[in-house]
Amino acid sequence: MAACDRRELKTHLKVLLAHLLKRSYIPTPENYRGWGKTIDEQREQLRDLLTQSPSLQGYFVEVFEES
Repeated sequence: MAACDRRELKTHLKVLLAHLLKRSYIPTPENYRGWGKTIDEQREQLRDLLTQSPSLQGYFVEVFEES
């Protein structure tokens, strides 16, 4: 289960960071293409995962730069 949770955390983090980067480089909100909704969803998924498995917080810090 721990390996599955780690993969899930890393996947949500990568999607979140990719969409945050896209939004920071796109000049106008009209071109965001619903990325805000995805950003909110990924943040919620990460919050839920870290709440359910607090031991993953150390792993989150570890993979943040890599992601």
